[in-house]
Amino acid sequence: PRRFHAPRTPARAAAAAPPPPPAGSPRLISAASKAEVLQEPIVLCGKITSGAGRGSTIGIPTANLPSIAFPALESAPSGVYFGFCHVPNFPSALSCVTNVGYAPTFNAPGSPRTVETHVLTYSSSEKAAVSDLRGGLFVLCLVGFLRGEEKFAGKEELVANIVNDIEVAKR
Repeated sequence: PRRFHAPRTPARAAAAAPPPPPAGSPRLISAASKAEVLQEPIVLCGKITSGAGRGSTIGIPTANLPSIAFPALESAPSGVYFGFCHVPNFPSALSCVTNVGYAPTFNAPGSPRTVETHVLTYSSSEKAAVSDLRGGLFVLCLVGFLRGEEKFAGKEELVANIVNDIEVAKR
């Protein structure tokens, strides 16, 4: 796969490296250095189902699709992807980040695989369009891979990494 970001020279990498986090800060996975464009996009279409509801409680609501319905995901690695989606009642595609995996921070081993998409909204009309998507038809096109799935120490570390994933996906 092609690299999503231009290769970094050692001098450029040192200049672009963020300062170390303060003591006690959540551990961040470096998604920007691993982001790759997929050789072929993964396209999924289905009805949005109810999830565990955790996304809304942490300020990062998600639209959930049942991964078992998509053979295209069987060989896809678990992790965080970026791409575009089309939601009901909105005329154009919206950017998104999607976790395909087992949500190991919260779920026990052996839990079913999930597809959880956070739609990136900027305007009030976009926010209104994605306020409640349950039961609606959802078209998802994953075009890149940010990082593999991780089990984090807790909710704070998970949220910090999701926020980082969102910032990388916006670039």
